[in-house]
Amino acid sequence: MNSCGKNCRTYLDSELRPSSGYTLLEVLIVVTIIGIFMAIALPSWLGFVERRTLIHAQERVQRAKYEAKSNARKNKLIWQVSFQEHNSQLFYAIHEGSIPPNNIEWHGLGDKVQIDPENTTLHRDNNHKLWRVQYNHHGNTNGRLGKITLMGKGGGQTRRCVIASTLIGNTRLARDKICLK
Repeated sequence: MNSCGKNCRTYLDSELRPSSGYTLLEVLIVVTIIGIFMAIALPSWLGFVERRTLIHAQERVQRAKYEAKSNARKNKLIWQVSFQEHNSQLFYAIHEGSIPPNNIEWHGLGDKVQIDPENTTLHRDNNHKLWRVQYNHHGNTNGRLGKITLMGKGGGQTRRCVIASTLIGNTRLARDKICLK
C-alpha cells in the first residue's frame, strides 16, 4: 500500500485532471465575435421591427377608412376618420363629421409611429390640430383626396401611406418612394 495515503491521491488527481473553465483570451475572443454579430444583425433587426410596426399601423388606418366609408353609406351621413398626435402618440378616431373631436373615442396607433407632415396631404384642421378625411352619404370622399404618410420615430427612411385615390372613396396602400411624392 502507498505510504502517502489520502494526500497522494488528491495531489495526483489534481495534477492529472484537465482544468475546467476558459482562459481570459478564449472569453475575450467569444465576446468579440458575439459583438461583431450583434453589430451586423441589430440594425437589420431594428429595421424589420420598424417596418412591421408601420405595416400594422397602415393596415389599421385603411380599416378605419373603410369603416368610416361604410358608416357613411349605412347612416346616410358624413363620417370621417381623424388623426392626431397627443403626448408623443398617434391616435385615430372614426366618427360622424358633425361630432367635435373632443367628444369622440380615440384609438392608439402606438408610440413608435408618427405622421410625416411633409408627405401627408389629408385636410389639416388647425383648430383641433388633426388631419381628417370625410366620406359623404354615398361613401365617396367629401371633396378632398389625399394621403396619410406614416413613419417610425427612429428617424429611418421607411414610410407607409394610405392614399384616398378616387372621388368614390377607393384607397390604396403604398410604401417608401411612392409616399414621398
